[in-house]
Amino acid sequence: MTTYAVQGLVFVDSDGNGARDPWETTGVPGVTIRIWQGGNLVATTVTDGSGAYAVPGLPAGPTIVEELQPPGYVSTTPDNVALDLTGDVAVDFGEQLLVATPTPTATPIPVTMELRATSRYLLWYGPITQVLTGRYGGPAPLGGRTVMVTYRVPWGGFGVVSATTAADGRFSVAASPANPNFGTTEIGTWRAQAVDVTTGVQSNEVVWDVKWFKIHLKQ
Repeated sequence: MTTYAVQGLVFVDSDGNGARDPWETTGVPGVTIRIWQGGNLVATTVTDGSGAYAVPGLPAGPTIVEELQPPGYVSTTPDNVALDLTGDVAVDFGEQLLVATPTPTATPIPVTMELRATSRYLLWYGPITQVLTGRYGGPAPLGGRTVMVTYRVPWGGFGVVSATTAADGRFSVAASPANPNFGTTEIGTWRAQAVDVTTGVQSNEVVWDVKWFKIHLKQ
């Protein structure tokens, strides 16, 4: 009885076009190939180190050549090829490497803060009213978030005050009975920084100076 061979290559289809181009010579080793005839599994083989396989000694007739999907690849050609075996035949299978989807990483969204010191003077000097304003720019919801603001006064002391963001993420800190050191006439360099309590993301540190104000009268 005359017999025939099915052979071929499980190749890396680098451009994913489903065809084995002349430059695509890299094979996938260790891929299982099965041959079916008359509804029966008649042969099983595994691709060699170069991705090639060969199954000789097959009788003529309707034949299905099946590739078992190798892990880490996605097929660019059908995994089952049906043919009428009447001679030696080559059946290639194309595979393309799966590209892993990067796991999204949380990118901290900074809490932005602006500082503004407004002053009201009586003659040569007077009380200074300071207002600290900012805006939370992190994940939704913007409103109802707790922001802790730490400020340092020129003589080295510091205070911590809690603020709650409005619906648009804005918040402010001003003088109050709970903040006796803030909004005073303390002269020198002040510093402040905000942190979102939930995410722990800090704003930039803001530094500003409070100075005496003098009026020079012309005679």
